[in-house]
Amino acid sequence: MPPKKSKIPDTKIRKVMEENDIGKMRQGTTTIIGAVVEEFIRDMVEKSLEESGSKSLKLDHLKAVVNNNVTFDFLKDTVNTVPDKK
Repeated sequence: MPPKKSKIPDTKIRKVMEENDIGKMRQGTTTIIGAVVEEFIRDMVEKSLEESGSKSLKLDHLKAVVNNNVTFDFLKDTVNTVPDKK
């Protein structure tokens, strides 16, 4: 069964890939990337809200979920460069 169509436009995905010197992509690649990105975002937001016990998402919730879950270890350097909102 093919992945559902992503809400992220193929053109956006292609642009990001081009900006990062990714070569040519075969047909269907952007569809899969879009679906994976959406699932990743959904998972991160759900974990952030679950761990914070809040109903609204805040920067410190995202930073905490990245810093407290090995799944998101690869994002620590990026997240920790974002200043805390006062």
